[in-house]
Amino acid sequence: MPPLPLPPSPAAPRLSSPPPSTNAVVMSQAKPTGPVPNVVRYLRLVNLLTSVGVCVLSFVIILGSMGAGADLTKAIMCLYVFCFGIMICCFELQLKAVSQYIAGNFGFFFDAKMRSAFLLFVAMLCFDLGPLGIVCGAALSCISAINLYALCKYPDYIQAPALSEEQKKNAMNTATRSAATAYINSQVPQQQPQQPGFTQV
Repeated sequence: MPPLPLPPSPAAPRLSSPPPSTNAVVMSQAKPTGPVPNVVRYLRLVNLLTSVGVCVLSFVIILGSMGAGADLTKAIMCLYVFCFGIMICCFELQLKAVSQYIAGNFGFFFDAKMRSAFLLFVAMLCFDLGPLGIVCGAALSCISAINLYALCKYPDYIQAPALSEEQKKNAMNTATRSAATAYINSQVPQQQPQQPGFTQV
């Protein structure tokens, strides 16, 4: 009796490749594919020049306040303005190491509304630095509005590097402390020196 043929083995089911993750799709869409628009390029240049002007003005005022009868409150405020100007200047230089440090500690630079609010805050501090400070403050106010428009229209060009939750919290805490300290120092009344020969009872 001839042997019976064996039934064919069932074919193994074909495994379809998993669909790409949503995060990967979003990250691929978030990267700018074309050249940098002229508006963004000019905006970076204007921000850089204005920040250099703010740094020079505040540095000159700090040097001028080292003599007799110096206004300590104004000097401290100029020091904060100088540091803020350095931050803006370093950010606009688009250096990789600097961008990663700013993203980890000052993440608000990568948000259109927060960056515009920061520029307005620095402009308010500049208004107390004399005539040239008023000019710098007015320029920063205009740049703040232009930044808000440009960054909302071209959001792909301000994407921050990937940050952990702890880095994001540190960035917000650092920004809050810096802004609060600068505001408190600007509100401290200047102490009037006592006239020689008179003592308070």
